[in-house]
Parts: sequence; C-alpha cells; structure tokens
Amino acid sequence: MSETHLGAAMAGGNPSQGRSDHDLYETPPAATLALINWLGPALPAQVWEIACGNHHITNVLRGHGCEVFENDLIDRGDHVVSDYLASSSADAPFSPLAIITNPPWDQASAFIEHSLLVHQPRFMALLLKAQFFHNRAGVKLSGNPLTRPTHTLPVSFRLDFRGRQNPAMDCTWFVWAPDLVDSHPRFEALARPV
Repeated sequence: MSETHLGAAMAGGNPSQGRSDHDLYETPPAATLALINWLGPALPAQVWEIACGNHHITNVLRGHGCEVFENDLIDRGDHVVSDYLASSSADAPFSPLAIITNPPWDQASAFIEHSLLVHQPRFMALLLKAQFFHNRAGVKLSGNPLTRPTHTLPVSFRLDFRGRQNPAMDCTWFVWAPDLVDSHPRFEALARPV
C-alpha cells in the first residue's frame, strides 16, 4: 500500500473511490437526532441550513418541529441557490440566527469563519471529521475566542455517508453556543439514538 493510500485509509478515506461531487456527503439521520437529543428543549425553533444538499439534516429538524431555511451552492431542487461564503449579514433569514449543517469539509474553515465573523449566530452546530482541529487551520480557529467552539460533541458511532454499510468516519458536532455554556456539558460523547 502506498503512503498516500495508507494515509487516506488511516483517515477513513479511500482514494480509489475519489471524492463525492461538490464534497456532498449526506448526513445520516442518526447524527442529527443525536444532536437534537443533546439539545433537548434548547433546540432552536428556526434554523438556517447553509449547505443543505439533499435535505437530510432539514428533514430531521422539520420532523422535530423546526422551521428550516435552506440554501446551497448547487441547485438540487427546492432551496435557495446561493454561495453562502459570499453572503452578507443582511442575507440571514431571521434573527436571532441559528445554523446547523454538515458543510463541505474542504471548505469547513471558511464556513466557520464566515458564519461567526459575518453572521454571528447565537447558535451554530457543524458536523465535521473528529480530527478537524488537528491541523494549522484548526489551531488558528481554536486559538481565536471568536472562532473557538464552546462545545465538542463526539458522535460515539461511525457514520455511513455513502450508504455502503461500512462506516469508517469518526465525526464530531462542534457547537458555538455561548447561551448554552451553563446549561449543557461542554464536552459529551453522543450516543446512537434509539
């Protein structure tokens, strides 16, 4: 096995399969349910899903009573088509703003910075690779009080993003929610919903 393939395999990837178009990896419902269970009554009533893909997160949120405003860079149907990273604070669909998404992982740092510095949501949860902060970009983000997550919620079960029944990716919900610091554990592993 080449070093490239070994590194990809160790990180939970398979370079022979290539990356999904537009970095689209649909969020399994259990991941969103685990976040909802952790939030309990603190689940925002209105959520902006800024990288909605094929509505997997949205469908779960709506099933739990949330009003969800969707947008995505790619036109896949019934959502606003726009480049979130070019949006301004005036583009936010409501206030106070809450964001829940699984962003394109190759642009996750840009999504975090743009969200927190331009839109300044009161609540934001991003599903990312568990080791997202284990690099220079992560060190930069975590070193800045404005972009450092308030809560780290490892998903205690692996997620099958491709529906192949062989999940290999460890993921974590990183949450920015200063209003929940006193009411919710800052670090908690999320169990698989039953």
